[in-house]
Amino acid sequence: MHPPRSTALGKFLTMLFVGITVGIGLAILGIPAVFTLGFIAFLLDFIPNIGPIIAAIPAILLAFLEGPMTALLVTILYLVVQQVESLVLAPYVFKKTVSLSPVVTLSSIILLGVLAGPMGVIMATPLVAALQVIIRELYINDYLERDLEEDSENSFESRMERV
Repeated sequence: MHPPRSTALGKFLTMLFVGITVGIGLAILGIPAVFTLGFIAFLLDFIPNIGPIIAAIPAILLAFLEGPMTALLVTILYLVVQQVESLVLAPYVFKKTVSLSPVVTLSSIILLGVLAGPMGVIMATPLVAALQVIIRELYINDYLERDLEEDSENSFESRMERV
């Protein structure tokens, strides 16, 4: 049996991507304090949707010291990094770490965003991941696979590894 996969590892990897990418982008644009700003972006990426906005404010203000065009480029940098992280990297990473399909991730964000607003968007991925674990433990493992061995070819874990 393989070790349990976690959402914490997935979130850490996406946070690391954001911090490093923002730091490199700001260095290319010539913004001072790139390590500090990259670290702030890394830390605040833990707070979904609001954290990246808060992290961008100091960088944009520092960019205004260079000029309005530089501030616009920094804003675009943060937007692009967040879009890549939210729409490409996070679904892929969560598929690998939680075995959560990217379609399910994006669909849950849209559905809960419509139903519950910003709080629904923030809580979508953790709720769906928790729901998947509950379904797996209570229904699949206890009911459907009660007569299967853990290393069986037809077990849930072995099928998920082939996906």
